[in-house]
Amino acid sequence: MPDIRRVLGLTGERVIVETSRGWQALGAGDGKLLWQSDADNILDGYVCPASGDVLVTRREIQQNDVWRA
Repeated sequence: MPDIRRVLGLTGERVIVETSRGWQALGAGDGKLLWQSDADNILDGYVCPASGDVLVTRREIQQNDVWRA
Protein backbone atom coordinates (compact mmCIF):
# COMPACT_ATOMS: atom_id res chain seq x y z
CA MET A 1 0.00 0.00 0.00
CA PRO A 2 1.87 3.05 -1.21
CA ASP A 3 -0.03 5.64 0.84
CA ILE A 4 0.73 4.23 4.32
CA ARG A 5 2.44 6.84 6.48
CA ARG A 6 2.89 4.75 9.62
CA VAL A 7 1.60 1.82 11.63
CA LEU A 8 -0.36 2.98 14.68
CA GLY A 9 -0.61 -0.40 16.38
CA LEU A 10 -2.04 -3.87 16.64
CA THR A 11 -5.29 -4.60 18.42
CA GLY A 12 -6.77 -8.08 18.36
CA GLU A 13 -6.59 -9.27 14.75
CA ARG A 14 -6.38 -5.75 13.31
CA VAL A 15 -3.39 -3.63 12.30
CA ILE A 16 -4.30 0.06 12.39
CA VAL A 17 -2.41 2.29 9.95
CA GLU A 18 -2.36 5.99 9.11
CA THR A 19 -2.51 6.74 5.39
CA SER A 20 -2.28 9.92 3.38
CA ARG A 21 -6.12 10.00 3.40
CA GLY A 22 -6.92 8.97 6.99
CA TRP A 23 -6.89 5.65 8.86
CA GLN A 24 -7.40 2.01 7.96
CA ALA A 25 -7.72 -1.30 9.78
CA LEU A 26 -6.15 -4.28 8.03
CA GLY A 27 -6.47 -7.96 8.90
CA ALA A 28 -3.33 -9.01 10.79
CA GLY A 29 -3.24 -12.38 9.06
CA ASP A 30 -4.10 -11.50 5.47
CA GLY A 31 -3.81 -7.69 5.13
CA LYS A 32 -7.43 -7.43 3.98
CA LEU A 33 -9.02 -3.98 4.40
CA LEU A 34 -11.52 -4.17 7.29
CA TRP A 35 -12.48 -0.51 7.56
CA GLN A 36 -11.36 2.90 6.41
CA SER A 37 -11.95 6.43 7.71
CA ASP A 38 -10.98 9.32 5.47
CA ALA A 39 -9.89 12.58 7.08
CA ASP A 40 -7.91 15.66 6.20
CA ASN A 41 -5.69 17.87 8.36
CA ILE A 42 -4.44 14.86 10.36
CA LEU A 43 -2.35 15.67 13.42
CA ASP A 44 -1.89 12.33 15.18
CA GLY A 45 -3.42 8.99 16.08
CA TYR A 46 -2.98 6.29 18.74
CA VAL A 47 -4.33 2.78 19.35
CA CYS A 48 -5.25 1.35 22.75
CA PRO A 49 -4.49 -2.38 22.32
CA ALA A 50 -6.49 -3.47 25.38
CA SER A 51 -9.81 -1.97 24.26
CA GLY A 52 -9.25 -1.59 20.52
CA ASP A 53 -10.12 2.10 20.66
CA VAL A 54 -8.45 4.45 18.19
CA LEU A 55 -7.81 8.04 19.32
CA VAL A 56 -7.26 10.48 16.47
CA THR A 57 -6.71 14.22 16.28
CA ARG A 58 -7.31 16.57 13.39
CA ARG A 59 -6.47 20.22 12.95
CA GLU A 60 -9.59 22.36 12.78
CA ILE A 61 -9.13 25.17 10.29
CA GLN A 62 -10.27 28.53 11.64
CA GLN A 63 -11.35 31.51 9.58
CA ASN A 64 -8.29 33.59 8.59
CA ASP A 65 -5.94 30.62 9.26
CA VAL A 66 -2.77 30.45 7.27
CA TRP A 67 -1.65 26.80 7.07
CA ARG A 68 1.73 26.08 5.51
CA ALA A 69 3.20 22.65 4.99
